[in-house]
Amino acid sequence: MSCRRTICSVQGSFFLPVSGAESVKEEYLELRLPLVEDKPFVQAIDLDLAARHSDYSIDSASSGISTNTFKIAGGLRTDRGYPFSQPAITAPRGAQSV
Repeated sequence: MSCRRTICSVQGSFFLPVSGAESVKEEYLELRLPLVEDKPFVQAIDLDLAARHSDYSIDSASSGISTNTFKIAGGLRTDRGYPFSQPAITAPRGAQSV
């Protein structure tokens, strides 16, 4: 790459020089609550909660992008040891293409 004042060249293509900065801030919380334990026919019932907040900013002049993600799931274990689990709300449904 060669640059002359305000124009750069890479393998015959010309472009203006680019500079910038980016930052990412993320916060998350995960919580597992046991609702029922060691009862007749039920070994355990659990509730799982999760939340995440992401804040992306590119350059100090732009406002950036913020995202929020939430997850609610539960689980059931019977006396016979067969685990049952409800898929998370964010889990894909139906057939998936490869």
